[in-house]
Amino acid sequence: MDVRLTVVWREDGQRVGKHARIENDRIVTDAKGKAHPDRFDVAVLSEPREQMCSVARKLKPNQCIVAGVPKSGKEAGTIVLKKRRKDGETALSDDDFQWPDGPGMMLLDYDPKSLEEGWRAALTLDVAGFVEAVHSVAPGLLLSSSRWPSSSSCIRGEGIEPRGVRGFHHAVPVLDASDIPRAGWVLFKRLVLHGLGFAFVSKPGFIEVRTIIDAKVWRPACPWFAGGVDLADGLSQADRNEQVTYGPSSDLVDTRKMLVDLTDEEEDAFEAECDRLRESARELAAERRAEWTRSRATAIAERMIQTERLSPDQAQTRANDQVAAELASASISKDGRRYVTLHGGAVIETDSGFVTVDEILDNPHRWHGAPCADPLEPEYGRGVGTATIYTDASPTIHSFAHGDCTYWLKRSARREFAGDDDDDAVLAQEIAPGVVSRDEQTTAASSAGNDEKTAQPEDPNDACTPAAVQDSPHPSGAAGVRNAADLLAKTFEPGRWAVEELLPRGCWILGGKPKTGKSWLALSLLLAVAGGTKFLGRRVDEGDCLYLALEDSDRRMRERIVKLAGASFPRERLARLSYHTDWQRGEEGVKQLRAHLKTHPTTRLIVVDTLARVKPQAAKGSNAYEADYAALAPLQQLASRKGITLIVVTHLRKQISDDPFDDITGSLGAQAAVDGTLHLSRHAGNNKQLLLRARGRDLEGDIEMVLARDEDGQFSDLGDPLGVSLAGDRKRIVEYLEYVGADGASATELHKALGRRDLSGTRKLLDRMADDLAVLKREGRYFTERDDGGDASAAPVKEPQHLPISRSASRAEGRT
Repeated sequence: MDVRLTVVWREDGQRVGKHARIENDRIVTDAKGKAHPDRFDVAVLSEPREQMCSVARKLKPNQCIVAGVPKSGKEAGTIVLKKRRKDGETALSDDDFQWPDGPGMMLLDYDPKSLEEGWRAALTLDVAGFVEAVHSVAPGLLLSSSRWPSSSSCIRGEGIEPRGVRGFHHAVPVLDASDIPRAGWVLFKRLVLHGLGFAFVSKPGFIEVRTIIDAKVWRPACPWFAGGVDLADGLSQADRNEQVTYGPSSDLVDTRKMLVDLTDEEEDAFEAECDRLRESARELAAERRAEWTRSRATAIAERMIQTERLSPDQAQTRANDQVAAELASASISKDGRRYVTLHGGAVIETDSGFVTVDEILDNPHRWHGAPCADPLEPEYGRGVGTATIYTDASPTIHSFAHGDCTYWLKRSARREFAGDDDDDAVLAQEIAPGVVSRDEQTTAASSAGNDEKTAQPEDPNDACTPAAVQDSPHPSGAAGVRNAADLLAKTFEPGRWAVEELLPRGCWILGGKPKTGKSWLALSLLLAVAGGTKFLGRRVDEGDCLYLALEDSDRRMRERIVKLAGASFPRERLARLSYHTDWQRGEEGVKQLRAHLKTHPTTRLIVVDTLARVKPQAAKGSNAYEADYAALAPLQQLASRKGITLIVVTHLRKQISDDPFDDITGSLGAQAAVDGTLHLSRHAGNNKQLLLRARGRDLEGDIEMVLARDEDGQFSDLGDPLGVSLAGDRKRIVEYLEYVGADGASATELHKALGRRDLSGTRKLLDRMADDLAVLKREGRYFTERDDGGDASAAPVKEPQHLPISRSASRAEGRT
């Protein structure tokens, strides 16, 4: 069977990988001046072992390999920077690349580690040692693999000590490319359980558990730099190709059989081993954090003295608070990605000088896509250029430091909430070296992103706890009882989005009246997750889906899928969507779901339509609250345990409540049992539009959006209700000003013509429109551009619709 992957390169020959040079009679490598690829070609390997080795030998420093293929289906084309990407273009990110359907290549990346680099234990394996280590947990995994040395290996120079094999990559041809993230994470865990886990401590004192393979590479858009390095004069790398080879077998590896999920007992053992490794690194982490904190706070204070003219004591106090708050916000995911929240006063080093987070957020267009240094370790790597600022959607900085780090940018608390105190700094003064705990989710690499490698991740703020605190000396007491200090000693993996900025993973109720489109909306989401497309313009958690369409027939399902999928939907992805029209109730139904998840481990979304069809008979003597809670609690526990999203569709009550969420059918026990509620209704301002509300435990506040639905059943997000209303008012204002002609209208006249309640609100809207040049303001009156000195002979404008008074009445009112 053919294996597909993608070769990307820089057409003008500039290198996309590392550069090797001579410094102080030593060979050093760096990535300074790295260019981005701008072309791609999909390669089809009919003999994966031999052809993979051939590709690795022929690649040059301006080329690299990507295990995924473009979602567009194109076999060749142009790659653009993600920050400049337009519709129809391809960026080297997980937004635009996906795992091939069928066979693919799984990369195992090994680099030797040393104590000097921050590792708690030194680790150096030769090829035979690495193969033996992998064979001990996954016998036969490497028999079909292709192997080549890392790009910075086998470098020689006259009179300089040669550099041998620094590390190596194994490319394993697998039967199902979509299983690579799960299988990779299972391999990671089994290596740690086999005694091959190690603690890494970064300069700020964050502790990460790693093993002999890199867990960050199992993403479809992650580049493999197999083409060697760009060499300075006097250096050569000719011996590297002699090390390229492959294993004895030509079979594709079935990862689902070779790398089965850990049992609950093995998961517990893995967690215990991670705890042991972190504990072993506490002392080193404390030393590194103390040194880093002093150095960073001093540098920040010096800048504050120069730029803000603070006294040394004031500057040092504020700098200490800022550093402490940064540490308090930090979280590390199980695969080693770091997430930190930076507030307004944090200073970022860019190629044009230093800038604060507040200044970035005040001028987002100026800073979007700008290179910068890593905010916490500005000296890391190549300094400015190690990270990139993004100000679209959720403002972030993504850094290459230590593989992946995402910094979330937030305005300073004093600017956002005048007078509020920031207690983060007080809490952070108690923070000690980083200790990271496993979330129960079993998926591997997240989509935390960088400019050309991945999509940007979800905002982790609601799920982050301080990166570390010292263990509490107090015993926990009775079994199952824990104290707050023990809780703060853990950090949790950042919350994942099922739908970006709308729907966190978990168990949700979707309620709405009959015929409002609940099932259509749910099916649209299912197709987006299965197809890896966007839902309401937002990225989704891509994967397999299960739809329990318990009120539908096969015929109706087919009609809806055909209508929603359309001609552009990747048909091969429909196999990801499983459905049933019959299901067991209660506990038996939950058992069926567990069984399905075992056979479909990459499931990301389950929709149960409707609750009434799976709800068990109420126990004798139980009240409505208890019955609803008992029906939904097992589903919530299942979603939480498996790290998936489970949506239960239900109806609304006939009675109308002050709070729309109270209209959901059933007692308050239903909403108490789940993680959040979605409410779908007709929009009061326009009966042809829908209003979707979301309220959840992991949302900062309620979300409201107006939806439009076209004749094919497709939904689109028109914005928040207020914004949609204002958009309508803007249109009516322009229509009215065109109608009244060259005389224009005053704010009072327009206010009455629109029938708005708040005159001050109308004035503010008109001023904003004037600022945007949507209307012109002169001597207290407003005009359209065509009526302010425009052509008086222009064709007459039709009388605007939906205005409560006529032109003559308005003018008479204005002249009184």
